[in-house]
Amino acid sequence: MKTRLLRVLPALLCLFVQTLLSGQAPPLASVFDYLTRDESARIQLDMNLDSLLLLRKTGTYIPVKVTGPDGRPLDAEIRPRGRYRRMKCDIPPIKIKFSKAALAAAQLDTLNEIKVVFPCSDSTENLDLVLREYFAYRMFEHLSPRYCFRARLIQLSIMDPKRPAPLNIPALLVEHDEEVTARLKGRVLEEWGIKTERVQADQAALLAVYQYLIGNTDWDITSMRNVLLVQAEGVEKVLTIPYDFDFAGLVNAPYASPSSESKLRSVRDRFLMDMGLDRKLMRQATEAVIAARADLMRLCSSPQLSAQAQAEVVQFMDRFFDAAGQYRNLPEVLKLSDK
Repeated sequence: MKTRLLRVLPALLCLFVQTLLSGQAPPLASVFDYLTRDESARIQLDMNLDSLLLLRKTGTYIPVKVTGPDGRPLDAEIRPRGRYRRMKCDIPPIKIKFSKAALAAAQLDTLNEIKVVFPCSDSTENLDLVLREYFAYRMFEHLSPRYCFRARLIQLSIMDPKRPAPLNIPALLVEHDEEVTARLKGRVLEEWGIKTERVQADQAALLAVYQYLIGNTDWDITSMRNVLLVQAEGVEKVLTIPYDFDFAGLVNAPYASPSSESKLRSVRDRFLMDMGLDRKLMRQATEAVIAARADLMRLCSSPQLSAQAQAEVVQFMDRFFDAAGQYRNLPEVLKLSDK
């Protein structure tokens, strides 16, 4: 123990001196960081589940208590969010809004909102859907570590005083827009009809190729559909950051359908939405995705995923990589059946 302390002491002293010289305190961890320090962290939510289900059509908040992995309870409130899943799932997706006073008392940053996605029901198929959407978030984070929404799996226990036993379910925690923007020291733009020439072109090309990789047409930059527009510090043009992947072919949700513009019949087929971006940039983005193939395939695996779902994911991903290696430019339409 003493030897270990002696090894880390110089680094700690250096950090302390740097902090003194800069005149700034080290940044506080966010509540998202705190809750997701460990993979599949166990988190408890004390709440009245019936109240949430009764209010699923409204934006009304209800009080809850969130207990983190270390047993610290934090006061918060939640409300339903989302579109299709909000109306159809056993438990709708929620937004958690923490008390800023509670965060400050816990010495956490006061960025106080997090999004949560549950399995639509307790079936194996719906657990697979959450895992597959988690893969989508993690793969884009791997390709674009800074300009992304972070998402993490958790094991959630819902404690309801009206129920005899806790409800234990896996869930997906997703960063809120405010936290993404704060990380980038930027601001959100809400600008309909933004022109392609105003966006960061290389990052937009990566976004377009990535959406093609996962078979997602449920996005659009000009209408800000499932894309966050951010003007970030040190970046001249507008960043385009994707979220909500449940309509992607990689996820293959039973309710998902392609966009009408694609004229596809199945989300398992792909349609290239390149927004008129330069072909050289699109090729560079494609090559970056190809170079990351092994890492992306590794991220697309989980012992919790059913064998059938794992086989579907591998087949779907391989189809992209086979085509990306075969063609200089990605085909506008790529069908899974055309092999």
